[in-house]
Amino acid sequence: MLIMALVWAAGLGLAGWRTIDDARGATVDAEVVGITTNVPGRRVYDVRFATPAGQACESRVDSGSKPPPREIHVGGRALVHYSASDPCSSFLLRETTSMAPWPFTIVASVSMVACLTVAWRQHRNRGKSPSRAPR
Repeated sequence: MLIMALVWAAGLGLAGWRTIDDARGATVDAEVVGITTNVPGRRVYDVRFATPAGQACESRVDSGSKPPPREIHVGGRALVHYSASDPCSSFLLRETTSMAPWPFTIVASVSMVACLTVAWRQHRNRGKSPSRAPR
């Protein structure tokens, strides 16, 4: 149980780091340079943008299923959010209209604290033997 709690805490810690990295990123106005899929159930398109630090990026944005309805066309503009560690990564790039990861951060933080509490209690109680109450 102790090992399982520590593994969960480590996994949630890594997820928290990704959330912090995303929060340190920025939102920029990007130019749509190509559309792969633009159907009501999914929207995937390529964008070109520059970070405030001057790094030029071209990347793919996947809005996921059921994107918010709005017009996307080649030559149009889209607001995208990139992470601080890798602004050009398609994996970390998202539309700003998509849900931010903050609700996940709260759940992950509470879960991580719970896992660490269980691990600490298991470790603390491991060396103790059950006490007998006097009769």
